Amino acid sequence: MAALLLYYLLPTWFRPIPPLFLLTLLFGVVVSLLSAIIAALKGSRLWFLATLLPIAFFFMLLNFEQSTEVKLAGESGRPIFALSGSGTLTQFVVFSPEYLTTAESPQDMRFALWCIQPVDLEGWGEPVWKLKSIPYGVVPQGYIQCAPLEGRPEPLRDSQAPYLLSVTTATAPGASEYFTVEAGKARWMKNPPEGPCFKMEQGTYKRAQCIHSSPCETDSQSPRSGSC
Repeated sequence: MAALLLYYLLPTWFRPIPPLFLLTLLFGVVVSLLSAIIAALKGSRLWFLATLLPIAFFFMLLNFEQSTEVKLAGESGRPIFALSGSGTLTQFVVFSPEYLTTAESPQDMRFALWCIQPVDLEGWGEPVWKLKSIPYGVVPQGYIQCAPLEGRPEPLRDSQAPYLLSVTTATAPGASEYFTVEAGKARWMKNPPEGPCFKMEQGTYKRAQCIHSSPCETDSQSPRSGSC
């Protein structure tokens, strides 16, 4: 219990990767079981409470979830996306700046500069903590490139209009964030734009006015996960 509370009090960048956290919980389960056995043998009135502790640890283990987070590194228009979280990567897409103003549906793949997905389309892909980082244009083992269909993606160039990174993960929330490239270096936007937003009308997506809260502030190393 103490290990779980300590984990959630730690900043996200300092948290141990999921395997270490799971090992900590398993250690807690073993200690709880031993305490329950000892309490039962001694006929302690607290044996029932001690017996419930392993059950609590078990449910904590089942419900463990850590949102996907991405950090930016790299130069010369080929950023490196460092990943963390407990989910498995099912899709990774970098959209061109035109997506913001011209897209006609969510995840409009006409504007996907680079996309990867698992080789096994029915699978959930690899854990993001195992992948660790993905350099732009480099397909990790166990994945295939879904855009462009042939050849390497075009390099990212300096642009005032933002690119969009969309990371879809299973078993944990993914991440979506706008970034720009300035002097060959990719940076998260401090004041990301709203949208694009869509609504469904008669089975067809239509662009709609976005209704968002105030923009989220962020720095170049610690992007927000998901939407504001």
